Amino acid sequence: MVAGKRYFNGGNSGGDEEAERTGRIIKEYMAISGALVVSDMTPVPKWIDGRHALKRAQEELDLVVGKERWVEDTDIKNLVYLQAIVKETLRLYPPGPLAAPHEAMEDSNVCGYNVQKGTRLFVNVWKLHRDPNFWPDPEVLLPERFLTSQTGIDASGLHFEFIPFGSGRRACPGINFAFQVIHLTLVSKGLNWQGH
Repeated sequence: MVAGKRYFNGGNSGGDEEAERTGRIIKEYMAISGALVVSDMTPVPKWIDGRHALKRAQEELDLVVGKERWVEDTDIKNLVYLQAIVKETLRLYPPGPLAAPHEAMEDSNVCGYNVQKGTRLFVNVWKLHRDPNFWPDPEVLLPERFLTSQTGIDASGLHFEFIPFGSGRRACPGINFAFQVIHLTLVSKGLNWQGH
């Protein structure tokens, strides 16, 4: 359930007007938004706009796997440049530009801002991933950054400058599956895209 008991009156029929209206809006949104497909969550080849990255990934694929066989999931750990491309793409284009809302449990101060209890907070993942204080040339596709200066950074949610799947106990539980699907999808296409 998307909104929980508060918006659906615990599943009982009848209830306040706001709960019914919210339920109607959610149902309409779900109807017009269509089905979710894997390609909505995977990097689109046109995002890999650096021809150097594409060429280097193709060379790595040919060197590690060769052209005579299909890529297997056990090959992915050896395709380090491909992994760097995926990380860099998720840095530039996170699956959700804003993290799921959180509610302040008590009055607090966050980076000099007073936040009252009950305030809903959204983390701007898009901005975090493009912070020039941490990411040199933040608007440029540079997969190499994950092989040099940011080698220890992964998407597990422990490094708050890179949280494409959230962090903490509310992080996306499908992170490992997502990476497996993304990597295998990219290599199964053989990286044979034309640049845009």
